[in-house]
Amino acid sequence: MTLNFYEDLSSDYVKLLENGDEHNIIVEVGEPPAMQTFKVHSTVLRYRCPYLYDEFKKSTTNNNDNIRIIQKPQISAKVFNIIIKYVYGAAVNLENVETSIIFDLLMAANQFLLEKLVARLQTFLIENYSSWLKLNFSKIYCLGFQIKFTALQNFCNDIIVKHPDLIFESNDFDTLPEAALVSIIQRDDLQLEEPKVWDYVIQWGTAQNKDLPSNLNDWTEKDFQILKNTLQQCLPHIRYFQFSNEHIVEKIYPYQQILEKNLMSDILKYYISPNEPISSTILPPRNIFQITSSIISNAHATEIASWIDKKEVTYEINKNPYDFNLILRGSRDGFEKDVFWNLCNQKTNIVVVAKVKYTDEIVGGYNPIDWNFNLGKIYSKTSNSFIFSLKNGFIKNSIISRVKVSCKAIYNNPEFVSNFGLDFFMSKNRFFRIDLVDGYEKPIRKETGGFLIDDYEVFQISKRKIQIIICANSISNFRALQHSFAVIDLNAQYPNPVNLRSQQPSKDEFGLVDQLLDEILKSTIGKEKNCVDREQLAHRIFFENCIHSLKAVIICFPGTQLSKQKTRFATVLAIWDKRNTSFQHHHWARTRLILTVWNETRCALPKIEETAMIMDKNIEGGIWHENVHTGILVMATTRHASF
Repeated sequence: MTLNFYEDLSSDYVKLLENGDEHNIIVEVGEPPAMQTFKVHSTVLRYRCPYLYDEFKKSTTNNNDNIRIIQKPQISAKVFNIIIKYVYGAAVNLENVETSIIFDLLMAANQFLLEKLVARLQTFLIENYSSWLKLNFSKIYCLGFQIKFTALQNFCNDIIVKHPDLIFESNDFDTLPEAALVSIIQRDDLQLEEPKVWDYVIQWGTAQNKDLPSNLNDWTEKDFQILKNTLQQCLPHIRYFQFSNEHIVEKIYPYQQILEKNLMSDILKYYISPNEPISSTILPPRNIFQITSSIISNAHATEIASWIDKKEVTYEINKNPYDFNLILRGSRDGFEKDVFWNLCNQKTNIVVVAKVKYTDEIVGGYNPIDWNFNLGKIYSKTSNSFIFSLKNGFIKNSIISRVKVSCKAIYNNPEFVSNFGLDFFMSKNRFFRIDLVDGYEKPIRKETGGFLIDDYEVFQISKRKIQIIICANSISNFRALQHSFAVIDLNAQYPNPVNLRSQQPSKDEFGLVDQLLDEILKSTIGKEKNCVDREQLAHRIFFENCIHSLKAVIICFPGTQLSKQKTRFATVLAIWDKRNTSFQHHHWARTRLILTVWNETRCALPKIEETAMIMDKNIEGGIWHENVHTGILVMATTRHASF
């Protein structure tokens, strides 16, 4: 057993620093008149800060006592005091230290090659001062990639993928480091449509080569080669097979010379003759959440969704579990009360938003039940409605006001619309009112009374539908899965698998994927020693060519990525529920297992049709579906099946 006294050791070394006993180095930091000196010891630096020890060995400046002097005028005394105490005492006290000083400390720690301190300071800033990092976003982002602060890079990229205009529409975009651009466009969750990604990449590439002609018609073969060389790290991350036909012609075809010949050939083949096999890698579509609104953003919609589900932490934008279906827009459909009642009467799960005129304010409310024209002037009771004001522009914080008097939550008044009682309602065209705090917790505006609006929108929200996916490598070679997994019983949770697509999940949608993958992983341990993570699981288990027993089902949602495999996927469904059915002399036990094959290689349709006919012929009552556009085969089996 070892008895440790690290605190005493740290304290004693700090005393040695403060007293300066037997020092042989003086470090001068800062510019006069704010310059300060620190007396340090080469022996300590040799083991605790090799960077400064090397500076000591290089130094030729001595004082009268033959003590060497290291000069660091660009580092402030405040920062160096923290650094040198870390070197001696292995502790950093950041209490009452300004955030800007902490960031300067990070820069100095990086200069002094103190890797552990650099890592800890990045984490500390992200966890405790994320607001400051966002306020200084441009500076942090550029320095993060210039100096390779990995944690800060990831922090910034997580923001950019949700709000891409921060970078792509900034004045500094053309000077963005290549590594930064690549790190953004390779993200599957980048909230930017692929044609726009292409436009920005081309813009960035041409900006790096000022001598390229402004008119594309004047470009020579050499010009295209220059752009190709510049973009060689970016081009592999474009989702070429997610463009529309029009965008292929308009955007990609004029720059075909910067692409490899086989890639351009595959792009054309994919759209002209979609059933032909291609050799190019097909990246999955980006996981984009889009809302059709002229008032609220994707981030606003995600915040509202989090309030609906009473989440303490806001959903990530690409994991919003709700679809927002626009059913009314005042500027499009009209602001009259009859328009509202014609389009919204007796509809449930309604979100109303309104843009206040002459301000950045966006106000609104959520009604989980309905407004019913036929009920006349009476209240409807609910405990789950709320009204709100959203962060926007100069409005720095959102406000949510939940119902406190459930019997005053929703008012059905044929004369007024979007009526949350006296707390928030539309009294006439383009005019809302907040009379007083009555049925809800608090006001959502500083002032009561009426106010004009620019526009208002009404959405009906619904849970995003689930899909069922399991992957296989090549349909033409597909025989089935090789390994035996533990059965994951869906029947208890989803009693009718045939209607699985339309049923509401009973738990957190986005937790299901991880939960089921974990179960499959657990059943794999001991059978496939090298299969230790989801990526390997997809590659080593799902991408096998034969089956002995299929006992696994994965549930996921539109846009959810099971791994980072570079494939294009679509989902179709087939279910068999048969007992003692014979197929090619093999026993098929009763099952409700579902398998969707994720086609990586886009095999030709004839093979699929051939397999379909075999199955239709041999499996009485089998339910068969195929997707003729993507060539995806679907089959379900239990054990000892062979194709």
